[in-house]
Formats: sequence, structure tokens, C-alpha cells
Amino acid sequence: MSKPILLFSYLSPSSFVRDDMELLGDDFDVRPFHFDATQARSVAGLVRLWKGQLDWLRRELPGASVVLGWFADHHMALPVTMARRAGVPTAVVLSGTDVNVVPSLGYGALLSRWRAPLVRYVVRHASLLLPVTPSLVEHRNTFAEWPRVLRNGVRAHVPNLQTPIQVVPPGLDASRWEAGADVRAPSVIAAALCGNERTLRLKGLDVLVDVARLLPGLPFRVVGIAPDLVRELPTLPNVTWEPAMGREALGQAFREASVILHPSRSEGGLPLVVAEAMLCGCIPVGSPVGGLPQLIPGIGELVERPAPAEIAGAVVRALAYADERRSQARARVADGYRFSARKERLVSSLQQLAAS
Repeated sequence: MSKPILLFSYLSPSSFVRDDMELLGDDFDVRPFHFDATQARSVAGLVRLWKGQLDWLRRELPGASVVLGWFADHHMALPVTMARRAGVPTAVVLSGTDVNVVPSLGYGALLSRWRAPLVRYVVRHASLLLPVTPSLVEHRNTFAEWPRVLRNGVRAHVPNLQTPIQVVPPGLDASRWEAGADVRAPSVIAAALCGNERTLRLKGLDVLVDVARLLPGLPFRVVGIAPDLVRELPTLPNVTWEPAMGREALGQAFREASVILHPSRSEGGLPLVVAEAMLCGCIPVGSPVGGLPQLIPGIGELVERPAPAEIAGAVVRALAYADERRSQARARVADGYRFSARKERLVSSLQQLAAS
């Protein structure tokens, strides 16, 4: 018996997109379209992508059972429109930049004059929204622009939204990350892919520099920084800036660290680097954004505002009880964010949508 056809539109082949394609492949005939974000930075690039997507939809929609998209953005406007006309339901995974904004950093599709109407159109006309955390439904961000409170999430930006919503948390394969030793030398790691100053500030790494200055005897290791950006960053004796690394090397770095610090100003979903570090035994210290308020309490430290002294105090507290909580950190992720659980819930939601 043939599998139902699922059309999958995405912007970049990130780890969570690849994971979803893998888990859906057992139950669906997944036919992807890569709306390459690197080519969508010009009008000509966008036109080429939309033309290619139009041809793909004309070819694939007649036999499709359901359409799935990662993020509610310009790459989902055509799929939503054509799927509605063809009577094919559409689900959209929400995961941050589509329904969250940080105005001071120019972050968020909803700050764009031409993308904002498309985001609102997509979420209003999709058949189902699948946010990866409750914060993507509605959230008050006190950390990004303290003391200003930012109202974020799809309900905050799209009033009177009628589209059904089901929160389906992300999943991780704990077997890919070794736990590491309980007793470790005091040290802090941070990990984020940063190629420019805006992303660096979005991830709160400018605040990390101030925290490191307050804790001069504690080593800080920051992974994921583009080499060109490193030359622009402060040189501190206790901070090392390193480029992105593969999973094996990153796992080893996590197992050597005691605490993972993630003072991000905005997160839509669950920051996977924090969850992966916890699987390796790191104790988390982070901001109350995205999925961190569900991930950190009882294990590490949440800090309500980007005050370096308060974050430094949280790091010191986390170091004090780190060894006894490493197994708890791993269990929080391994038990609460199972890859199999996401697969079961996501497949079930899409099968019910296709059947309806």
C-alpha cells in the first residue's frame, strides 16, 4: 500500500527540518521543496524561487494528502493558496522568527513591510498551526528590551486568529549525546551560530562578555562564531571564541564544560544547543524566553533581565550544585523531549488533518 503524499516546504535544511523529514518518512511519502533562503535576498531570487515552487505545486498537489511548512513566511504563501483551492489541508510549524519580534535588533519577519502581510495571511489561512513551544502562541518577553515588555507569539500579532493550534514540542535523540562525568572543573560554555553582530546580540553574547569580566577566574568558551566576527570581538583572557564544530566535537566540548550559558534575547522554540548540552550533563543558565522556562526550572537558573551581575550570580550558583544535578539535566531532556514523542504527535496530527 502506498504512503500518503506530504509536500514539505522549508527555508533552510537546519537540523530540526532534517529531523522532521526523517521522522515523517516512515508514514508519508515526503516530497520536499527547498525555498533556499540564501537566494531569497533579492527580488530576482524570490521570483525564481516562487516560479520553481509554482511548478512544483502544479506537479505534486493533485496527488497530495497534506502540505507542511516550517515557519510561516513568504515561502508558504503559494502553498497555502494553492492547497486551499485544491482542497488539500496545510499545516505550518511555528518556530520563532515568524511570530516573534525584537524591534531594537530589527529581528522578526513581522517587522518587514512586505513579509508581515504574508505571515499573517499564512497563519490565518492554514488548516493547522503547530508551534513547538507554548511561547509561540502568546508570550511576554521581559528580557529582550528590559524594562520594556514585548508581547510576542501568533495570538499577539494576529488578532482574532481562528486557525486551530496544537503545540508539538521538539524531539531529540538522547542516544546521540553521551552524558559525561559528574565531577568537572568549573567552566562555562555557550553555543550559537553567529555570523554578524545582530545575531551575536540576539543570542545575548554581548552580555556574556560583561559576565565574563565579572568572573575573571572562570573560563568561558563560546562556540559557533564566524572567523570574520571574532576579529571584532573583545579580547579577554578568560574567553575563547571558536567557530562552529561538528556534533562529535561539540559533544566533547559540552562534556568538558560545567555550565551552559544562554542569555538569548529571543527564542521561538527550544534552543537545541541548550538541550544537547544538558544531555551531556551541563547545567543551564538562561533567559526566560522560548522553551527555556519549561526546560530549566529545578535544574539550573533562569535570569529575568539582562543584568550582568545577576547573570554572574546565577552562574556561580549553578556551579555550586552542578555535579549533583548533571543526571537530572540529562533526564529532563531525555524524558521530556523524546524524538519518538514528537514523531508520534506530529504524525498523528498530520494524519488526522489529511483524513479530515
